[in-house]
Amino acid sequence: MREYMNKYIFREKINLLMQILLTILLSCFLAVAIVFTKRLFEVQNKTFTLIVISASLILFAGINYLKDRTIYNMGLLFVEGFKQDLFHNVISQNFYEIQQKEKTFSNDITSTSLYLKEYYVIPTLELISDAILLAVVFITAGYCVSFIPVSIITVGVLIFSLINVRIDKSILEKKTNTSNLRKRYVYFLDDMLNSKKVINSKANKALEVVHSKLIEDISEKVIELDKEELTKYNLKLLFIGVYFIISLIYIIKQPNIKTGEVIILISSIMLLHHMIKKIVKERSMIVQSEQKVFEMEEIFGNQEKPDKIVDHIKDIEFRDVKLYSSNVKVKINYTFYTDKKYLIICDNDEVVNLLAKSFIQTLSPQSGMILVNNEPIEEFDLSSNMLVTYDESYIFDTDFRNNVTLFNSFPDKKIPPLLKIFDEELTSKQRYSEYSDRDKNLIRYKRIINQDSEFNMVVNLFENLDENTGNILLEDFILRFNGSIYCAKNIHPFIKEKFDEVLYVKNIDSDYLLVQE
Repeated sequence: MREYMNKYIFREKINLLMQILLTILLSCFLAVAIVFTKRLFEVQNKTFTLIVISASLILFAGINYLKDRTIYNMGLLFVEGFKQDLFHNVISQNFYEIQQKEKTFSNDITSTSLYLKEYYVIPTLELISDAILLAVVFITAGYCVSFIPVSIITVGVLIFSLINVRIDKSILEKKTNTSNLRKRYVYFLDDMLNSKKVINSKANKALEVVHSKLIEDISEKVIELDKEELTKYNLKLLFIGVYFIISLIYIIKQPNIKTGEVIILISSIMLLHHMIKKIVKERSMIVQSEQKVFEMEEIFGNQEKPDKIVDHIKDIEFRDVKLYSSNVKVKINYTFYTDKKYLIICDNDEVVNLLAKSFIQTLSPQSGMILVNNEPIEEFDLSSNMLVTYDESYIFDTDFRNNVTLFNSFPDKKIPPLLKIFDEELTSKQRYSEYSDRDKNLIRYKRIINQDSEFNMVVNLFENLDENTGNILLEDFILRFNGSIYCAKNIHPFIKEKFDEVLYVKNIDSDYLLVQE
C-alpha cells in the first residue's frame, strides 16, 4: 500500500523536482554560511564575510519558505487526487464486501484525506528535504572542524531523539489514561449527584470504596506522568551537559583550534539536534499513519491501476471469459457497445457482482480475455470512463448536496436536475439518519447523473422504490445515457422494450451463462 500512496507523491514530478532543487539551493546557502563562519575570524576583511553570511541566511529563509509552500501545495494536490480515487472506489464497490456496518474509515471522507496529508504525505516530503540538509550539514561541519566530533554529536543526537520519541509516546499514553480516569470520576460524581435513589449503608460503603479507588488510580497516573516528564527534562539536561563537556575536551585537546571552528562545533550541536529531532518526528508521524494507510488498502484493494487513459470506449468484449467465486461460475462470450442500452435479467446477486467487478477491474477472469477497443483491459485505467452503482453504494453522513457532488464545490447550476419533486424532498435533509431507503437510491441516481461517465452499469437501483417512482427513474436513465447496462431481477414488459438488447443469465449444468433473448 505504501507504493500506492507514494504514487500520489511521485506523480507530481514537476513539484517534486522543484522541491528537490529548492532543497539543494538551501543546502548550498547553509554550507556557504558555515564555511564563511569559519573564515570570519581568519580574514582581515570581516565586513565582506559578514555580508556573505547574512545574505546566505536571508536567502536560506526565503527559499525555505518557497520549499514549504511547494510541499504544502503538493499536500493539497494529494487531497484532491486521493479523494477522487477514494470516492470512485467507495461508490463503485458493493459494501457488503468491505463491511459497511463496521466502517473502516471516517464517515467524512475528507477528514481521512486531510489526515493522510498531515501524517503521511507532508512528513514524507519533508523527510526527503531534511535528509538532504542533514547530510550537507554533517559533511560541511565535518570538513570545517573534524569528522570525529561531528560524528559523535550526530550519533548521540540520534540516540537522544529516539529515546525522546519513546518517552513522548509513553507520556501521551499516560495523559490519555489519566484523562479517561478523570472523566470516569466526573461521570461517577454526576451520577451520584443526579441519582434520586435511596441508598442503604452497605451501598454507601461500596460507593466509598469505588470513589477511593478512582482517586487512588488518578493519583498513581499523575505521579507516573510527572516522573516521565521529569525524566525527559533531566535527559535533556544530561544531553546538554555531556555535549558541552565533549566540546570542551575537544577544544582543550586541540590547542590550535580556531575561533570559527569552535563556533561551528557549538552551533552544529544545536543544528544537528534540531534537524535529527525533526526527522525522527516525521518518521514517527509516518509510522503513526500506518493503521490509516492499512484501512485505505481495504478500500482500494491491492491492485495497481495502469496510467493509460481511454479517450473514448467503443466496445468492451468478453472473449471466452470465465469468472469464478466460491459459489458460482460465470461464462461470458459477448461484446458490449457503448452506444447501446443493455438490460441484464439475473436473480443471482453474486453473478451480477462478478460481472460488475470485472468491469471496474477489481477481478481478473480465470480464463479468457476482456478487451477494450480490442486491447486488454489491464492496460487501461477506466475509472473516469465507467461507473458501477449498486443499490448498496455508499451514502455519506452528510447533506444531500455533498452526497451528490462527493464534496466538490460545484455551483448549483452545474448539478444536473433530476426531477424537481425529488430535489425538493431531499435538499432539506442533512444527516444519514434522516434518509429513507428511497432517499438513498435517489441520491445514488443523482450521483450517477452528476458523475456523467461514458458507460454506466447500475445494479438493482430502482427495484426498492415504489413502482411509479422506479419506472420514472428507469425511463429517465434509459433516455439520459447512450451507453448503459441495467441489471435487475425482474422488470415491467413496457420498460423492457425500451432497451436495445435484453440479456438473461441462465444456469446451465452448474454454470451461469449470459445469453441473448
